[in-house]
Order: sequence, then structure tokens, then C-alpha cells
Amino acid sequence: MSPQAASDFANAWIRAWNARDLPSILAGYADDCVLHTPLAQWLAPSTQGVLLGKPAMAAYWGKALQRPGKWQFALTHVHTGVNSMGLAYEGPLGPVTEFCFFNNQHLVCLAHVLYAP
Repeated sequence: MSPQAASDFANAWIRAWNARDLPSILAGYADDCVLHTPLAQWLAPSTQGVLLGKPAMAAYWGKALQRPGKWQFALTHVHTGVNSMGLAYEGPLGPVTEFCFFNNQHLVCLAHVLYAP
């Protein structure tokens, strides 16, 4: 993944989250994406922190976007890898790092979210 492609994805992703625009957030993900996130255990305990597919991600993120309060994400770093990238940002719960792995259609097919203790 080129640094420019990673930067473009990260900036669009941050803008979509800050606008609370679920369709734009989901646009970068494959239909069969797998998302690992510890916060899913809180919002959807039955998932055990693993969301399988875009519909599950939409339901989970839809709940998150409905939470009250003014919150914004601020991108701090973008790292690139082979068909992958890492996004580091500040969110309402503090520092977060997300690792995203892309398929041949340049959509996220696997993501892991890590929160600072």
C-alpha cells in the first residue's frame, strides 16, 4: 500500500467518523470484513469482540454513532505495510491504533482495534 493511498484512506475515514456518516465509514470495508474490537464486548457482548461482516459492523457502529456527546477523532499517525495500514488516532476514549488489511478490491477485509490502557 502506498503512503498516499494509506493517507487518503485514513483522512477519509476520520472525516466520515467525525461527520457521523455511517455509509461513508462502511464504504471502505468489504462485505465479509472481520473486525476485532474490545468495545464490541461492551456494546454487543454476544459478539465477544468480533464482528463478522458489514451488517454486523453497521449495527455496532450505528449504536456507537447514536451515543450522545460531542466527540471527534484526530489522526496522529498513518503507517503502511503490504496490503495493510495502521491508523493511530485520538478518540473519545484516548489513544487508539487500528490495523487494517486490504483485499484485491482495496477494501478492508480484516481490522484489529487496540486501545491504550
